[in-house]
Parts: sequence; structure tokens; C-alpha cells
Amino acid sequence: MYCRNCGIPLPEDARFCPSCGTPVLEEAPRPPGEEDAIPEEVVGPPPEGEGPVYETPQEEAVPEKDDVPFIPPEFFQDEPPMAEEEKPAPAKKRQTPLLIAIGVVAVALIVCIALFVNMNTENGAYRDAMRSAEDALERGDYAAAIDFYRAALELKPEETEPVLGMAKAYLCLGNYAEAETLLTGLEIPEGEKGYDLRRRLLTLIRLAGTSLQVDAGAFPEITVIVEDTGDFALEEKDFAILEGGESRTIDEAQETGSGIRLTYEAEESFLSEEERSVSLVVTLDEIQLTMTGDYTTPYFEEAHLSMVTTDVSEYPRVRVYFQITDADGDPLTNLSASSFVVKERVEGGQFLAREVKSAFILEENAGLNISLAADKSGSISFSDLEKIKRVMSDFVRQLNFRVGDRAEILSFDDIVQQMCFYTNDLTLLLNASTT
Repeated sequence: MYCRNCGIPLPEDARFCPSCGTPVLEEAPRPPGEEDAIPEEVVGPPPEGEGPVYETPQEEAVPEKDDVPFIPPEFFQDEPPMAEEEKPAPAKKRQTPLLIAIGVVAVALIVCIALFVNMNTENGAYRDAMRSAEDALERGDYAAAIDFYRAALELKPEETEPVLGMAKAYLCLGNYAEAETLLTGLEIPEGEKGYDLRRRLLTLIRLAGTSLQVDAGAFPEITVIVEDTGDFALEEKDFAILEGGESRTIDEAQETGSGIRLTYEAEESFLSEEERSVSLVVTLDEIQLTMTGDYTTPYFEEAHLSMVTTDVSEYPRVRVYFQITDADGDPLTNLSASSFVVKERVEGGQFLAREVKSAFILEENAGLNISLAADKSGSISFSDLEKIKRVMSDFVRQLNFRVGDRAEILSFDDIVQQMCFYTNDLTLLLNASTT
């Protein structure tokens, strides 16, 4: 018996072909005498006057046992015969759509896994490049930082952080042109990460080509003026001032529409028209820019200054009256608000600079508001207290009430007492000064 599919000899008790797995069909037993019957077949119309003509088909030659080609056992080792319970059941047509759906899902899952693995690999390489760039920037290897930032940008061209990093590295190298090219071609919407840094870096680039303006008109108060031609984006904390190599404290910072004005107090000088230099250092992350300027101290003339009194009747506006004369004792008349620097000592002993709003010469027909204070604490003896009362009484008698002079009387020990409000009534003032 031979396989009807591949033609190899089959064992007598085989139910499946050991080579291809084709089922072996058992022939139904034939009635006695019919086993060797050869079916006949009509091959054409019968001759005239005769019955039908039949042609007996020739039996196919069955190869003898010795003529069957030898098939070595190794031929069957790849696929050994399966046991009855291992034979696959015949496929059913109704399962085909399910198998197709499973195949589609499997392909989609493989694609997703491949994309996920590729994305994770790309993200990991990007993070490594950025970490290496930041490390190189921190240790001052700016050329290596640029290479790492460029590698990160090739992995993710849509990211802005590598571009900002490269711009900072170029600025540290002093290559302002390359940094400006990178930042100009970079667009970051307002509110997005990196928007403020881009503005600040561009401001720094523009300032690199400008000169520093120094105003010493109110010496020793010096004002440094920084002007920008574009969108100014720096703050007071970004600046430091050096004069003669020594750091100076910024007392005030006032932002303008096109820059910033920084005020500090210079070292006192008794030399007229002394040349001095100022350095303004701008620090932004790892980048430093130094701007320089010069100024000349004013021409000094010997003078004598004494404070007459103060007027706090319109506090917090304070009036201070001085008598200023030259070396010959003549009053100085060419002074303005910029000629004075006023400091007020507050609690704790710290002196704070105060802005001088105006300065003018007091005419003889202008009234004064004068505050007189008497110390009545336990440290003052009785005789000294009597002297204080006498001096205060003599002083108020010298006031010119006709031109508007007024005075108030204060006394203090543990507390401050107002003995008399501002008035031009001499009787009230004398009573208060002798109480």
C-alpha cells in the first residue's frame, strides 16, 4: 500500500502517511468474485447492427517490492510520526476570520513594541548627550559641550534646550556672532520653557557692543546707566559693580523702557577732578560680561557747613536748614540738589541714603518751622536743665514771626512729649520752654 499523496510505501497498519501526514483511506470490501473485476467503459457508439463496444482499461503497473526506491530513515527524522492524540484537527472554514484578526493584532503589537523600544533608545541617547553637554559646560570644556549639544539636537531636532545650550557655550567662548545666529533662528512662544532665557541671552549679546554711561553729578552718589537697543530682559540681581577693583553695593535699581539705572555710593575723595573707572559685571548662568566706564570727581572748594534746624511738620517730607559759607565766610549761592548727599540713621545704627528733592537759598522774607527739643532725662543735672531752659527761651525770642517763623517745643526722657505745637505765639513758646 502506498500513500496517495506522496507515493511512498505505507506500513500495513498505518492510518496516516509517516512523511506527509495524509490519512490512509480504507477501501470497502468487495463481493466475492468482484475483487479482480475490471470496470469497463463505453468508448464510442456501437457499429450498425451490433451491441455497444466496450474498452477494457489497462491496469496501471504496480511496482514490485524490489522496484520501490529505498528511502533512508534520516528522511523521516525531521518530522516523526505523530501519535493519534497529537494529530491536528482539520481546519474549519469558520475559524479563518478569527485567525486573520489574531494575525493583525499580533503584527500591530510587534510594530508597537518596536516603536516603543526605538523611542526609549532614542530618549536614552538624547538624555545621555544632554547630561554630557551640561557636565562639559560646567567644567569649562565649551567645545565639547557644543559637540554634545549638537548630537542631542540631531536626535531630537524639535527640542529647544540643545540650541540654548549651544548658544551659552558659544557666549562663554566669546563667539557672540554664532550665538546670535542660533538664538535669532530659534522661535519659542511666550510662556514656554526657554522663552525668558532666550530673551536674556539676546540682551547680553546686544550689551556686549555698547559702552557704559556713568553719571557723577551727585558725587559720591554714582549712577551707572545701561541702555539697550532691543527687548531688555535683565534684572538688578544680574549686575555687580566694581570701582577700583573693590565691590560696591547697589543702593537702587530703576528699570527704564530701554535699560536700567544702577546707583551706588563711591568712596569719599578730597581730590578734585580725580579720574576713576567703573566696571559693571553681568552674570547670566555660566556667562560673564564686563562693561567699563570712567568718571571724574567734582572740583572741590573749601567750605563750612553747619545745620541750623529741621522741619518735620509735613512728615514724611523733611526740611533741613543749613548755613554754608566759603573760606572767606561768604554764603555759597551756586548749589543745587545734586550738591548734597543726605543720609538718615535708622534704628540699629544703619545709615540710609535719602533723595534730595530740592535745594534753594532761604530768603530773608521766608518763614522757618523750627523744632526745639530739651533733654530732661536723669543724666541732666538741675543746673544744666536751667541752662537749657534759658537757651531755648532766648532762641524763640530771636525768631522773626513777621515773616512766618514758627516753632514747636519737645522734651524727652524715657518718652517724647510735645510741650507746644508749631506756633508763632511767643507767650506759648516761652511757657513751654521754661516748664
